[in-house]
Amino acid sequence: SEPAEFNALAGGNINVGFLPATDITTPATNALKGGKNNPRLSNFNIAPLYTWSINYFPYNFNSTGDNGNAGKIFSQLYVRQAIQYLVNQPLYISKVSHGYGVGTYGPVQTTPANSFASTLEKDNPYKYNPSKAKSLLSSHGWKVVPGGTDTCAKAGSASNECGAGIPKGAQLSFNIQFANTSSLVTNTMTAEKASWSTEGINVKISPASFDTVIGAAVPCKAGSAGCGWELQNWGAGWVYAPDYYPTGEEIFQTGAGSNSGSYADKKNDTLIEATNKTNVTLTTWENYLAEQLPVIWQPNYVTSITEIQKNLSGVTPQSVYWALNPENWRWK
Repeated sequence: SEPAEFNALAGGNINVGFLPATDITTPATNALKGGKNNPRLSNFNIAPLYTWSINYFPYNFNSTGDNGNAGKIFSQLYVRQAIQYLVNQPLYISKVSHGYGVGTYGPVQTTPANSFASTLEKDNPYKYNPSKAKSLLSSHGWKVVPGGTDTCAKAGSASNECGAGIPKGAQLSFNIQFANTSSLVTNTMTAEKASWSTEGINVKISPASFDTVIGAAVPCKAGSAGCGWELQNWGAGWVYAPDYYPTGEEIFQTGAGSNSGSYADKKNDTLIEATNKTNVTLTTWENYLAEQLPVIWQPNYVTSITEIQKNLSGVTPQSVYWALNPENWRWK
């Protein structure tokens, strides 16, 4: 268990271990170096590890939830934009994980530093902005009820109406089941629920095991059994390994097995195919998908805060693929 491992670290019984999230007590001086943290571990150095990964959780674009309206609502880009504008990633990183985290603003990770992440992704095209979120909803026919539940007041597919297939009276009321594997996930979900509520997006959150959450988050056809799920957060996003080149074909291409929410976009498919078969860079594809929001981008919290006994060398730099290489370790 995490408490047992922490006690083994503090007692000097192990030379390399991982600080549990609940024991992070000191803010990081920056996302890569970290702070001092628990004084019981004064004989250890901190080495935060950020893997080759992104963090997100999917919409179910075929969902029959929310009285049959969820999938149609999620298919509206302006709705996804409003939801993302209310996700304050820098704040969650600062308060929930004491600075041990980086933002996910698109399908390519910005940390560890790499040549693939575009300027647009690094800058975050959907910085926290409640005013923009409210404006998007109200200008598209929704009656915004802060602290309550927004309802569609203007049904239709015109630019000032709710969107195709969304009836008058439909509500922005959704369910998210999340994996209760870490206090970081739980606290982030609680904060996001409160943020969405300020503009009338009523989200009900419920914890479950990782296996339960990931087992329910599967592609499905509208109207089929098991297609009632709306949003599932397994708390881990995606690690690009062994698919090291981050083209996203397994998770964002139409029909891909790990495209949990059944996201489908012909332009996106064409751009992904170009990254696989030609010499084009990832920039055009990643910028398009960063703006299209196929999922809800989430903070990419530190994979682990590795504690390394001070007289042990060779443990760093750590593998971004989360591999351990003790054959490189040496006593000073």
